[in-house]
Amino acid sequence: VGLPLTRMQTVDAMFVANFWSLVLPGISAGSVATVYRYSRYGASIAAGVGVLSASRAIELAMFCALGAAAFAWSPHQSNTQVVIALCSVPFFILSAFILARRFAVRVRGTRAERRIRFQFAQKMVDIATRAWIAFSSAPSKQLVAATGFALTQGVLDAASVVAFAWSLNLDISWRDALWINALSYLAILLPISLAGLGVREVTIIIALAPLGIPKEAAIALAVLMFSATLLNALIGGVLQLFVQPRSGVALAPRAASTKE
Repeated sequence: VGLPLTRMQTVDAMFVANFWSLVLPGISAGSVATVYRYSRYGASIAAGVGVLSASRAIELAMFCALGAAAFAWSPHQSNTQVVIALCSVPFFILSAFILARRFAVRVRGTRAERRIRFQFAQKMVDIATRAWIAFSSAPSKQLVAATGFALTQGVLDAASVVAFAWSLNLDISWRDALWINALSYLAILLPISLAGLGVREVTIIIALAPLGIPKEAAIALAVLMFSATLLNALIGGVLQLFVQPRSGVALAPRAASTKE
C-alpha cells in the first residue's frame, strides 16, 4: 500500500515486535511495537495498522486453512469440531476482506478524508477507518504473494515442530504437525497469557492426546516450540537496543530543498 519501508526495516520491525510480544498478553505488545516502528520509519499510524491487520489476517487464514486440510487428512483425527473451527477462521476473514474491498471506495471520500484535530475518540475512529482502507486496497498481486509467503511460513513452522518431535523421539507426521502448529498459533493469539505460556502447553497436550503421546512429552515439545520464539525475541531485543530507527519527518526538508 505504498509504505516508505525497505525490506530490512520491515524485518527489523518484525523481530522487535517478537521481543515486545513477551511483555504483554496476546499480540497486543507486538502489534503496538510494529506500528510504532513503522511510524519511526516514516509510515502513518493508520497505514501501519492497516498493513499489520492485513498481514495478521492472511497469516491466520493460511495457517488455519493448512491446519484444517491436514487435520481432515490425518488418520489420527477424532474430533470434527477442530476442522470446523480451523475452517471458520479463514472463511470469516475472507468474507470480511471481500466486503472491505467492495465498500472501501465509498468510505474513502467521506470519513477517511476528514481532518480530525480534537477528541481522542474521533481520532481513533479516523485511524481505524484509514487502516480499514489500507487493509482493503492492497493490490491483488501483492495479496497473492503475501498468501504464498504465509503458506510457506506455515509449512516451515510445521517442519520445526517435526524436527523438535524427532529430537524427543516422538512419532509426529507432517500432516499432524500442520494442524498442531495451527492450533498452537490460535492459542497464543488469545490475550490471556504472557508469550502464550500455559495456553500453548495445554493446547499441545490436548492435540497430542489422540496420537497417544503422554503429557510429559507434550510439555517438552511445547517448551521446544517456545524456545524458537525466544530466539526471535532475543534478536529483536538486540535490535531494540542497538538499532534506532530514523524518523520519517527528516525527509520533508530534503524534498523541499530539491524543489527549490
